Amino acid sequence: MTLWAFLTISLVGDGFNASVPAMKPSRHNVSEDRQTILRRHSRYSLPIPIDLIIEILLRLSLKSIARCRCVSKLLASIVVRPDFTDSFLASSLARPQVLFACRKQNKNDVMFYFSTPQPQNPDENSSSIVANYHMSFPFDSLSLCSAVSGFVCIEDLRIIKGSKTPRPVWMICNPSTGQSFTLPKMESRKRIWIRCFLGYDPIEKQHKVLAMTWGHTKAEDHQVLTLLGGTDKLAWRRIECSIPQYGSPGPHNICINGVLYFKAQANRSSNGQDIIVCFDVRSEKYNFVKVMKRVVHPAAALVNYNGKLASVISQSPSHYIFDTTRSFEMWVLQDSEKHEWSKHIYIFPPLWKHISGGQNLYFVGVTGADEIVLCPKSLFREPFYVYYYNLKRGTIRRVEIQGLERLEGSYRVDTFLNHVEDVKIKSSSTAPPKWLMKVMMKEKNAHDPKLIIKKKLHASDLSKVQSRLSMPINQLLSSDFLTDEETTILHEPAPDPVKSTRKEGSKKGVSVVLVDPLLKRHEVELRRWKMGENWNYVVVGGWNNVDDVTVIWSFRYGRGKLCLALSPLYLNL
Repeated sequence: MTLWAFLTISLVGDGFNASVPAMKPSRHNVSEDRQTILRRHSRYSLPIPIDLIIEILLRLSLKSIARCRCVSKLLASIVVRPDFTDSFLASSLARPQVLFACRKQNKNDVMFYFSTPQPQNPDENSSSIVANYHMSFPFDSLSLCSAVSGFVCIEDLRIIKGSKTPRPVWMICNPSTGQSFTLPKMESRKRIWIRCFLGYDPIEKQHKVLAMTWGHTKAEDHQVLTLLGGTDKLAWRRIECSIPQYGSPGPHNICINGVLYFKAQANRSSNGQDIIVCFDVRSEKYNFVKVMKRVVHPAAALVNYNGKLASVISQSPSHYIFDTTRSFEMWVLQDSEKHEWSKHIYIFPPLWKHISGGQNLYFVGVTGADEIVLCPKSLFREPFYVYYYNLKRGTIRRVEIQGLERLEGSYRVDTFLNHVEDVKIKSSSTAPPKWLMKVMMKEKNAHDPKLIIKKKLHASDLSKVQSRLSMPINQLLSSDFLTDEETTILHEPAPDPVKSTRKEGSKKGVSVVLVDPLLKRHEVELRRWKMGENWNYVVVGGWNNVDDVTVIWSFRYGRGKLCLALSPLYLNL
């Protein structure tokens, strides 16, 4: 396939008309099939200017751009060029999205990410919008921290090198690309509990993670990590903090124009001075703003109001939003040096009690069109609505989010405004070993190698009777080796284990090819089972040719067939 043919097919697949600038102007019907396009463009052999390729790539969806990395070295080099990644981010900033992170209530299992376009025009009359599914993320006891400029910071329990039991780790996830990786361990003698915040510097275009240890309700050891191109370059560094911070920092934090804000107290007293800590992401310097207690109330949400920090809270006795709530107040920071805030009160229209549906709602943020956004925290019945209150007009409208109905059961939903798609690749730089490259060379169109797990085989793995290989999900080094379709299949619930003799887990399996260390191929199935308290991906089928610590890699070949490759650890050294 020629490069031009691939780009044209990608545009058609993403819903664009294929009449983009070409070496010979021509128009093609969007309904043309793949082979027709291939034949039509096979005549063009002239090189395509880089600027034109970049212009075409900027019209593609992020998923199509991800496929470009596997097509040719030229495209793979273009999509990581700073001028392309910066242009793609600028284009994404102009069309922000609403991000939904959905996880089952009271059950550690998997998180699903969806997004919808964020309304920019208050005169829009849309009553519904379809959510775009991004990825799923397996976890165990996950705590969502924040979402900033395309990335999400989360806390999870994982078994890492040198430990036998799961321990808290902090991870970075890119919902748009499906990538995730674990942050390195923070070295500290004062380590009791660690809290992390994700910030973004729009000038240097850098994400940074701010971390601190908390002992006896006080933040003590402050460290910063800059997210660079590969995880091998990640390293914590200590910074000075002259502002005492007490109290347990909650989930309410926000990054505005390169400044990270979160709630704290200035002294140990129970009635101590409430403050909002300000951390400049670029200079890595601390400051603070004094506030009234209502501004930092647990039910108050920190939001970005036209580039200024604001706190929004209901005026109802419980400080939450119900159908009986009549008003809410917003405190806007006018001068951080003088600690000056302005107070604004807004009244819900009479229509409010009829359209809110009796749900408990929470403030999410403010759009660029001066609309306060409210959402429920739970998804347990259809439909799911997002509410937009116009601060200037005092009117409210609701938009139904379609597409979440694929989630069965009760889910907790965390909602984030101003989500953008960042095409930058910030993933592990672990290079595939030579033996794996030899395996991949034997397959047609082999690509996308990923290190999944390192584990010591147990008796159940080697048993000829059980004939299975288990991979605990909380020990995975790469959690994005499955496609969306494969994830959906594996997470389809099995029959009730009380009424069935089958293990609790997936009803169906995914057909995969397994290559053992003797280079023998096996047709096996990948399933998802719960063993004890932990969920595992399990390879079911005949193999049993390995008797040492095993490294498991995945790659794709052909039209995307999943292949697992096993090796004793010494071959990877």
